[in-house]
Amino acid sequence: MSRGLGGLQREILKHLGDPIREGSVSNALQHYDDETVVYGMALTLGPGVHDLRHVSRVVARERDVRRFDKNKFQAAFSRAVRSLVCRGILEVLWLVPLDGSGVHFCWDRARRGKVERLSDGEYLRWQSRQARFVRTLKSARSLPCR
Repeated sequence: MSRGLGGLQREILKHLGDPIREGSVSNALQHYDDETVVYGMALTLGPGVHDLRHVSRVVARERDVRRFDKNKFQAAFSRAVRSLVCRGILEVLWLVPLDGSGVHFCWDRARRGKVERLSDGEYLRWQSRQARFVRTLKSARSLPCR
């Protein structure tokens, strides 16, 4: 078995730095460029934090994943992310730093309780088993190639 990164892993690392340029309506919540929607809140992530849902959409669009292949792609994407975390390339964040401008929009005031205001800034408390927010620990260049 190869010790190098697989094709999907390389694509994930390549697209981590892509800005969120969707500016679309998501679940009846309007959000703009560089904003992500979490728990019904539109917010901007802090520097160095990446949303894997956005990366998954970009990679699926680039690979032209059809509707009937979506479940296979999601499973492969999850395995690729899990192995990147196990290798120490990515770190899963459960306390996600925000950019400082706070929550831009929130439908339900009770959901604002998911945003923690600590002495060094605002953080989103991510309470799911799903690894959605990551930070890069190692550079992909420092890893051995195939």
